[in-house]
Amino acid sequence: MTVTSLAEQKLNTNKDKIPHKKEYNFVITLTNWYGFLLEVDGCTNYSVLSEADRAQGNTEPPHARDDNSLVTGWYRFQGAAGDQMLDKCVLMYRCGSKFPGWLNGAHPTVAEGVVTRKVCYSDYNGCCWLSNIIKVKNCSSYYVYELQRTFSYRRYCGNVGASKLHLSVVLIADLND
Repeated sequence: MTVTSLAEQKLNTNKDKIPHKKEYNFVITLTNWYGFLLEVDGCTNYSVLSEADRAQGNTEPPHARDDNSLVTGWYRFQGAAGDQMLDKCVLMYRCGSKFPGWLNGAHPTVAEGVVTRKVCYSDYNGCCWLSNIIKVKNCSSYYVYELQRTFSYRRYCGNVGASKLHLSVVLIADLND
């Protein structure tokens, strides 16, 4: 029997004892023995990821950083790391990590609310050999991401330095001809 059905059974058993015989509807979500899950608005309650070595453009060694000690919660990219998580495949040995993580999917609109997306980690086998699922929310002028800790050498990557490749062709003409 589930926790929800036990609560409903208890409520139905005692509803004759409730004054005025009103029915009360409620939802309880238990996460673990620590307590109740409280919904947190990521737009107002987040931590900041702003390290310069987290930027996609960072190729400097060492490549040993990861998000293994990250506490599960809402995060916003800011400052030298960029203003959002990178949303395209990134090469290995970027973002201060051996296996950089990038958002595989579009960032949501405000109207979409909180969406589920996959974070891929680039490695020797390609752009998305390993992955995990996160939540993303558009807060009008910025995005927040519900992140959890990663495995060794895997790190969420910011978008600074993630520009499209531009090729310039320079023609040198001999003006003496």
